[in-house]
Amino acid sequence: MTDVAGAVTTAFHEEWGRLVAALIGFTRDWDLAEECAQEAFTLAWRTWPRDGVPDRPGAWLLTAARHRAVDRARRARLGEVKLRQVVLDPAEPELDDSASRTTGCG
Repeated sequence: MTDVAGAVTTAFHEEWGRLVAALIGFTRDWDLAEECAQEAFTLAWRTWPRDGVPDRPGAWLLTAARHRAVDRARRARLGEVKLRQVVLDPAEPELDDSASRTTGCG
């Protein structure tokens, strides 16, 4: 079994800057890029002991981080669509203000 801690540490020192820079270019969002990079390293800590250290850790981390960024973008778009549906759908019943008064939620 390969030294996973050493591999992750080495990958962090060698790849962090390139990884975040590539993700900034991909997402156009510095904070999101850093969060996705951190999540990729967390995923590496969980999966590399089980699956082994990949031949190209930097490429593996970039792929994992990009997948995370795409997932977050999809989730955000879906949330926007659902919010629009709730706001614009006339078939949805409006909330009755009296219900909140009787339950003490208002």
